[in-house]
Amino acid sequence: MKIRSEASGAAMVVRIEEERVDAANAAEFKAFLAGVVEGGAQAIAVDLTRVAFVDSSGLGALVSGKKRLGDKGAFALWGLSPQVRSLFELTQLHKVFDIYESESDAIAKIG
Repeated sequence: MKIRSEASGAAMVVRIEEERVDAANAAEFKAFLAGVVEGGAQAIAVDLTRVAFVDSSGLGALVSGKKRLGDKGAFALWGLSPQVRSLFELTQLHKVFDIYESESDAIAKIG
């Protein structure tokens, strides 16, 4: 799975460079997020602009990352395609995650 992270102010930006986050790569994504948290990140912003499809395994990896960060930090998403946004609304996860339209909005709110 192609993922990278970079610091942006106080936030760690995680960029998913894949079209799908699914059972084939969710474990790797989950481990990547765990490493970011264990590396000391207090604010994580996940870039989903290239992601066109997320399945339950992908959602589970995002939930796991947010839970691992816990109350000690902030976890945000941005760049959801209409299909991905629809999945978040269907599963009610739009109420769990802070979702923004742009990277600058996400960084301003959490970083």
